[in-house]
Amino acid sequence: MRSLLVLGLVMIVSCGAPQSVASPSVATPTPTATATPAPTVNPNPCMAGSDNPACPSETFVDRLAVALEASDYASLRPLITPTGFLGVRNGTGFTGPAALATPDQVIASLQGSTPGGKLQVTVARRPLIPRTAFIPPGDLYVLSTFSHFDNQPQQTVYLVIRSETGTMYWSGALYNATP
Repeated sequence: MRSLLVLGLVMIVSCGAPQSVASPSVATPTPTATATPAPTVNPNPCMAGSDNPACPSETFVDRLAVALEASDYASLRPLITPTGFLGVRNGTGFTGPAALATPDQVIASLQGSTPGGKLQVTVARRPLIPRTAFIPPGDLYVLSTFSHFDNQPQQTVYLVIRSETGTMYWSGALYNATP
């Protein structure tokens, strides 16, 4: 009985003994990361409107060169000026009012003047030649070489680049022009 009494006392003592009480915890707010939306990137900065600094002349010329060299007419079409493309044969300059072509007419001419509609062209992307060098009016000119175009084995073509309301366009070509 004595062992029962000791056991009972041990139980009473252990149950009645003060237990450690955890200190109340103060919840500190966890900072949450707010997602900053990614900046909207225009996939076509050269056609984004007037005075767009995202499209320096070199970028436009690179895009034009890639489209021409790949015969990528879908990419080339929006790079052609909508106000009228002028092609001048043999670098003779203007002898009178020349016919202007729409972008669709330019594409049709390029496709129809090459074997199988595939251009064989190399564009010398640099240097960009300033406007004082040639006519028709353009802001810049870029030298290119067309092979097997318009029934000629090879010809030098200066690509005429013009800014219209701050947007760069391919606005003409001088075929067989001398520098």
